[in-house]
Amino acid sequence: FRLSLTPDGTAILGEATNGTIAVQAYKNIGGLRTSSFSFAIDEIDVSNHGSNQWKTLKSGAGMRSVEVSGSGVYNNSANYRAMEAAALNNALVSLAFLDLDGGRVYSASFKINSIEASGEYDGEASFSMSANSSGSVTIAQLGT
Repeated sequence: FRLSLTPDGTAILGEATNGTIAVQAYKNIGGLRTSSFSFAIDEIDVSNHGSNQWKTLKSGAGMRSVEVSGSGVYNNSANYRAMEAAALNNALVSLAFLDLDGGRVYSASFKINSIEASGEYDGEASFSMSANSSGSVTIAQLGT
C-alpha cells in the first residue's frame, strides 16, 4: 500500500496507530542554496589501568545527533515567521530536509540555534539557519 499526493509522486510515510495513519505534514519555508549536514556521535571512553595507556572506546555507545545549517531563498514569509517565533521561544520544532541529489529525507525534532533574514531592495528575500536534532532522526529514501 502506497499513499502519495500524485499518481507517480513520493510516498507519504505514516505510522499505523489503532487502525489510523498519522501523517506528518510539513510547510515549505524555501529552498536552500547551500547546506551542511553534520552527523556526530559522542564517544564513550572506557580506558582504564589495563588499557596499557591506549585510549579504549566503547563500541556501539554514544549519543548521536545531526546538525543542519544552510542558507537560501524563502518563498513563504508566514512559514518563516513561524520558524523565527519558534527560535525566539526556544522551542523544539519538527523539521524535514529533502536532499534531492542524495534522494533522502531527514526528519526529526530540531532546536533552531540561529535564524537570519536578509534581502536587497530589488531582490529576493533570503534566509540562513542552523539547527540541532533532539531525539531520533528518521532518514528515509525518496520514492520508497
